[in-house]
Amino acid sequence: MRPQTDQTPTAAPDAAADATFERLRRVLLAVSDARRRAILPPEGSAALIRCCGTDACEARPVADGLTVGRSPECAWPVDDAQLSRQHFRIRNESGQWALNDCASKNGTFVNGRRIASRLLADGGRIEAGASVFVYTAK
Repeated sequence: MRPQTDQTPTAAPDAAADATFERLRRVLLAVSDARRRAILPPEGSAALIRCCGTDACEARPVADGLTVGRSPECAWPVDDAQLSRQHFRIRNESGQWALNDCASKNGTFVNGRRIASRLLADGGRIEAGASVFVYTAK
């Protein structure tokens, strides 16, 4: 399946997701350089970062087939009742990372647009359930 372009309808603005994204940005700016290096991926790689409360975040390296959802069988199980058991998957498509929604009930949004499949770009904001992730690549 080819990733979608930007003609996908835009979701209504979500104040809670905006607040979470802003909190994540502030956390990354406030942490020490050593902690930031531990969160962000090394040069030449990519990661997903998720805000986990008011002053913490967690990151996972992006790997082919990284699945995010509620199920403990996912590569990144997330405790979020609004996520599907397998909500979205990241795959390498011809050398680029693409996000694919796994037919989730509540949908997956990239930069405010509901997607079925989408190539990811550095700084891309991913909303799934009540969770907000940021894709970062160096």
